[in-house]
Formats: sequence, C-alpha cells, structure tokens
Amino acid sequence: MEVTLARSRSPPRERPAPVPIPIVGQVFHNSLFDGTGVPALALCRALQQLWQEGICINYVGGHHYEIDTDAARMRQAIVTADFPLKSIHRGDISNFVADAKRFRITPMGTVINTIGSPCTVISIGIFSNSSRNAQELVGPHAKPSNLIWPAHEGLHHLQLPPKHRRKIVVMMEMVPPAMQAWQQELEQHFGPVHRVDTTTHGGADRNRDKYTSPYLVQTPDAHIQSANYINPHFLPDGCVWPASPQAMNMVQPPTIRSIYPKLIISAMNPGSSESDIRTIAKFKIRTPSGMIRFAGPPHLAHWLGWPTKYIKQMLQIFPCPSGILIDDISGLPGNDTPVDRCHPCGQVRLCVTCCIAADLLGRSWHVETATDVLRQLLRTHFTDKEAVYHPFHLQQPHRCEHPCPLATTLGTARKSRSQAQDTLIIV
Repeated sequence: MEVTLARSRSPPRERPAPVPIPIVGQVFHNSLFDGTGVPALALCRALQQLWQEGICINYVGGHHYEIDTDAARMRQAIVTADFPLKSIHRGDISNFVADAKRFRITPMGTVINTIGSPCTVISIGIFSNSSRNAQELVGPHAKPSNLIWPAHEGLHHLQLPPKHRRKIVVMMEMVPPAMQAWQQELEQHFGPVHRVDTTTHGGADRNRDKYTSPYLVQTPDAHIQSANYINPHFLPDGCVWPASPQAMNMVQPPTIRSIYPKLIISAMNPGSSESDIRTIAKFKIRTPSGMIRFAGPPHLAHWLGWPTKYIKQMLQIFPCPSGILIDDISGLPGNDTPVDRCHPCGQVRLCVTCCIAADLLGRSWHVETATDVLRQLLRTHFTDKEAVYHPFHLQQPHRCEHPCPLATTLGTARKSRSQAQDTLIIV
C-alpha cells in the first residue's frame, strides 16, 4: 500500500503593519516677487530632501505675488511638471500686507516666506557710470528696491500677538549691495546675511546674499551632494561650452544677467564697447554640428540648475523657431528678409522669444543654491529648539514716502563709499 506523505506547511506569517511616517509639520508658502516660480521649485525640492532625512513636512498651499505676465507664463514650466503646487496668484506685492493681517496659522502650520529681489541690482548700486545724475536716488529706499518694505510690513503683521507664538520662516535673496551701510540696514530688518558661494558647483557665477530667519549658525554649504553638481561644459542638447577648445580651462559659466540678450544686440553696432564684446564672448557655445552660437534659454537654465524636464516645459511655453532663419535686426522670422541678413537663432543674435526667456532667467534664482538654504532653514525650524528668530513683530513697518527721507542720492553714496575706502587704506 503506497502512502503519500502530506507536505508540512509552516503557518502563514502575518505581515507587519506599515509604520506610519510621522508628519512633523505643515508649511504654507508666501512667495514674494515670485518671478519665474523658482522659489516654489526650490521649496519643494528642499521638502523632498528633508523627507529622505526623516523630517516629514507637508506642503498645504501658498500665495505667490508677481505682476510680470511673462514671468507668470514661465512659472507654468514648473507647476505643470510634477509638483502639485496649490498656490493662489495674489498679484501685486501691496496685497501681501492685507493678506498677512487676515492670515491665521493652524496649530501644526508654519508660514515660510521667500522674498526675491524686486530688481536686478539694489537701485543703481553700481557707481562706475559717471553720466548718472548725482541727485538720483539709490539704495533700498529708492525705486524699485523700496518694494521690499511692503514685504517687511507683511512679515510684521504675520508675527503680531497672538500669532508671534508661531514663528515664521523667512529667506530673502538680494544682490550683494554696493555699500556696507545698505547691508547693515537689510540685516536689521530681515535677519543676518549669508553670502552663498557658487564657485565650486559648476553652474553660473551667481553669488547672492540670503537674509534668513531663523538665524543659521553657519553659511549653508552649497552643493555638498555630488548629485547636485552641474556639468557646465556638456549641455543637455549636445552643445559644448566654451566654444573654443583653448578656453576649456574656464570652470564656471559667467554671471547670467537680464541684460544678456540686449548686450548681444548692442555688440552688433560698430560703436559697441570692448567690455560688452568680451562679456558676451564668454557665452559662446559649440553645437554638435560645429556651429558657434550664443547660449540660449535652455543652456542658461541648465547653468542655473534647472532639471531637464523643466527646461523642456519652458521650451513649450517659449518655443524657439529652430530651423527657421531669423532677421538679424528684428529677431523675427526672416521670411521677407534678404538671405545675407538672416541666420539661425543664436548665431548672430537671439530670436524675440529667446530674448524674453533669457531676460527672465537673468532675474531668476539658482535652483540648487536656494534649495540648500531652504533645506537648512526648515531643518533648523523643526528640529532645533534653541533656534533664534528675527523679531519682525517688534519692528515698526516703514513706508517710503515721496520722497523717502531715508533714500540716498548717488552723490552721497559715492562720497560715503570713497570715505570708507580711505579709512580702510589708513587702517
């Protein structure tokens, strides 16, 4: 008789219940002078990196303040990618004061406020142009820099009692001011400054001042992760920078400014300055076919740390007429223009669409640098019980009247800077 032995089976193991990830807080984002939307992108990337560290913070919504319609269009390159940014467009910065007065912070909520530069430089902060009127107003109380004061007034109302028990997080990016007195004034109102050095990360030369609350113990070490390194020489579309093999020792692309497309156009004139010609020559790249051209918006965005998927989205919103010759003078498609006055976009000048996009990128933030600072700010806010915050609720709001008595004239600023230099020489 054949006996079949039943195979013994071990009792089924119970799967352990998933361990819920603790949420340590929520953030509501006010993006002031939002520009191209990079502050929101940097915040979301910082939150993702903090989740990997076990610091789990939920983004619950936000307001963004911007009146530039082209910048709002470029913002779509970010919000249509993979970040579900629930942010309401609130228009002009003047609306922020009223919004701050009405705002109520939930028990778990934290309001993070990012403030961009409302202009390319602190109003006329460069003194090399002697043709400017000595009575022209300069500094953070002259237009358009004085737009930061409604932002400061809104921060004041966000922290008035009883809301002062819930600390707000603030990061303001500003171009380094030309005078020490202006930096001291900004630190007094927005918190201590940290100058982020970008010389080693491979992207554009874009050193910026970050005024922060809570106060950071040390300056954020930008691009400490090798994954964030930007290769400036080999661009995503196969182009190579710089164009000349003899210049491959250049390790960092030049500073990207909003006037870049205008400099290319002005350099076409016989009377253009040698300085402008040398500046735009640093932006020349070599295409896979060997053509020498000026860097366009996708190359500038790469040097500013934009991921490739966002660059593709940007090109859908600001499409370049590649493959079509453009008029060297107007930048428009040269359908009725003589052949000798038509070239591909970038060979002689940028097309009109690329000029708009390049101008916006020249006023944009560097993604990874902003991400580094925001990550450290949020980590400090949610984990450091000894963190020190800027007392916005104790400061009186300032409004620049017409004229503002605190605004400095160009003549006075030049004199003050000259005296400061003389003092340094004597010491």
